[in-house]
Amino acid sequence: MTKDVLQSWFDGLLNREAPHLMGEIIVWGECKRHLGPTWAKARARLRVEPSDRFMLVEDVHMGVEFADYAGSFLHGVLDILMIDDRIPLNNIRIVISDLSTDQVESSRAAFREAGRDAGRKAVEELSAKR
Repeated sequence: MTKDVLQSWFDGLLNREAPHLMGEIIVWGECKRHLGPTWAKARARLRVEPSDRFMLVEDVHMGVEFADYAGSFLHGVLDILMIDDRIPLNNIRIVISDLSTDQVESSRAAFREAGRDAGRKAVEELSAKR
């Protein structure tokens, strides 16, 4: 039962009506603040562009130790895009690049927050273009 409900919800996301994306949107997502007892720092570039299907691309050329950061950034972007219907999920390509990290202050939580920041900025820019 749970699987059916989740699959139905996911299918609805990919098939919802939303305006077609006419061109690419490029924004920076950042996190520079306290997350719990520590300072958190993260920054990455997000490009959302038209596509014939939904795609996620990590265009980050860093060591394996940063792979979790890129994934966390994408999760943050999806946190926003999945609840806002102004960007269609069924025909976009999401590209993350230019990850900026700090050995001490960067974390997965900081990159998820930076992804949410980028997602909000992308939705705002799309709304402004309409």
